[in-house]
Amino acid sequence: MKWKYGVLEKGDHIRVSCQHYYHHGVYLGNNEVIHYTAENNDGIADPNSVKVRKTSLDFFANGNPVEKATYSFLEKRNRNSVDKIIENANAHLGEGGYNFANHNCEDFVNLCCYKKTPKTQVDSFREKIAGIFKK
Repeated sequence: MKWKYGVLEKGDHIRVSCQHYYHHGVYLGNNEVIHYTAENNDGIADPNSVKVRKTSLDFFANGNPVEKATYSFLEKRNRNSVDKIIENANAHLGEGGYNFANHNCEDFVNLCCYKKTPKTQVDSFREKIAGIFKK
């Protein structure tokens, strides 16, 4: 999966850079996003307040540029339809259980958007750490 800046479309898997990690969401259209967040947009300070919420795109972006996922032919075959992505995202509204390592914003979006979950940034980090300790 690659990322680019561009016009957002309903059902897009989107992300913003937050210094040391990316925050992910599902774009609903009409400047709305469903994503894991705290009410005050600070889930790091209070992870127990993080829930799947519908917010404005501005709230999601928090002043950062928004990228959208782009896909190879094979990756496109793994995506759910736009209607299924939106249905999946809406079905999780209000859900808690956020965990940075095992149930985070990227995991949520992957659950909504894809038939088979692609590798996440946490997976990549784990592989990097495992490689360091194998040396």
